Amino acid sequence: MEILFELLAQLVLEIFVQGIFELGGRGIVAIFRKDSATNPWLAICGYLVMGAISGAISVWVFPMHLLASPVMQILNLAITPIVLGFIFEAMGRWRSNQDKPRYSVDRFSYGFTFALTMGLIRYFFAA
Repeated sequence: MEILFELLAQLVLEIFVQGIFELGGRGIVAIFRKDSATNPWLAICGYLVMGAISGAISVWVFPMHLLASPVMQILNLAITPIVLGFIFEAMGRWRSNQDKPRYSVDRFSYGFTFALTMGLIRYFFAA
């Protein structure tokens, strides 16, 4: 039971850390662009770069893997981007329902791309 709690806590912490970095990326995007008429390929490249930078910063701040088990690391790499993509899609829908502008990160694909890139950097470069 203790191992299950530890794995669940580490997974939640990993999602939280990536979510915080994604919110920071969202703030950067909000500063530079307030409409959603962005070229999708350019936006994907931007989220790839922001995810890589965020991943590098997170490896610098947390040099060790947050999940000790290699199996859990791969599961995290598969699950976390999907979860964060859905969270940011839901936030975008909520913003639309509140008559607020919807940013490009409020789409599943952009949030997923950011989180996957950050996760890959952490997976390959964390000790």
